[in-house]
Amino acid sequence: MILSDREIHNYLKNGRLVLVGPNMKFRFNPAKQVQPASIDLRLDNRIVRFDRIGKSFDIRDLSNISNFVDVEYVEEKKPISLLPNSIAFGQIYEQMAIPNDLCGRIEGRSRFARLGISIHCTGDFINPGFVGAMPLQIVNHNSFEVIIYPYISICQLMLFKLTEEPLVPYSERSSLPYNRYQGEKEAGTSIMHLDEAINDELKIKSIFDEKIQILIDNYLNNMNKDIEDMKLRGVEPNQYIIQIFKDIEELIVRDKYVAQQAGIQGAKSVKDAQINLQQNITCNKNSDNHQLIAELKKLRQEMRKRDDHADYDIEIGRVAEAENAAKLNDKKGVLEALKKVGKFTLTVSKEIGTELITKLLVESVRL
Repeated sequence: MILSDREIHNYLKNGRLVLVGPNMKFRFNPAKQVQPASIDLRLDNRIVRFDRIGKSFDIRDLSNISNFVDVEYVEEKKPISLLPNSIAFGQIYEQMAIPNDLCGRIEGRSRFARLGISIHCTGDFINPGFVGAMPLQIVNHNSFEVIIYPYISICQLMLFKLTEEPLVPYSERSSLPYNRYQGEKEAGTSIMHLDEAINDELKIKSIFDEKIQILIDNYLNNMNKDIEDMKLRGVEPNQYIIQIFKDIEELIVRDKYVAQQAGIQGAKSVKDAQINLQQNITCNKNSDNHQLIAELKKLRQEMRKRDDHADYDIEIGRVAEAENAAKLNDKKGVLEALKKVGKFTLTVSKEIGTELITKLLVESVRL
């Protein structure tokens, strides 16, 4: 989900998302820079270019990359030359701190695309929890020189909401020797030479590697334990909505009510019941009926052990009807029988832990 301007302003206001213009003359201005679903960001005055490179460049030698680049700090309103078919490396002027529940993506602006210039054509993703300076690659695809200037609006930041916060925050991963971009004030050069595929030293685990591995192992072990518990209860890990009540409108009482049952009433009752059932009753598509039958049998047997009362015998009969309907995979019949039971059935169901039956009773009958 991409954040809208409303959500962006909210994140900025409560300090969870931070964007700062280091130069007091060029402060970050939310009123001007926040767009309907993005944030306009500006070009810093620090420009880096490759220089003095021979016919080949070995990525294993990136530890000495400073020997191959020129760094230039351009004053306000002074030109930055983009030579034909060349690339310049800049950075976003605004320093940023992204919260752990958001991630970001940098996109160039149409005004540059229409001039044949690509902004941040690779490496445009921003991790949740990132803090620091974000680099830019500026490519002039033209056969002629193009002049740009520092502090102009050059790109836009889109923010995406995560389903949940990461297990291992980016701040933790930034401690790894091959991930050193966190907290930079000046966007650094590539650290490709630290990839373990070409750097044997990194094949030895560090304390940070071990810490992350423990976090992940613990998470996966707990998840596997939950899956095993579900299987023991007869429920498979993949959950689906029970499709028992497709024609629920025909089964829920509308204008005719049973005195002993405070059922869902009114014209909106069917719709409400259907929504509640769809939201709250989940089970494996293949095993739900088996669980239903098992719970109905358990409930019926337990009800027989309780106080001997004529009304209770009637309810036991209704549960037996529901059990027989379930064995025939007659889902309408199950609901038709259960909607005729009373509070005794619900009380026993809760006490013995027949969860599926309890949900059916609460959501469809509202005892």
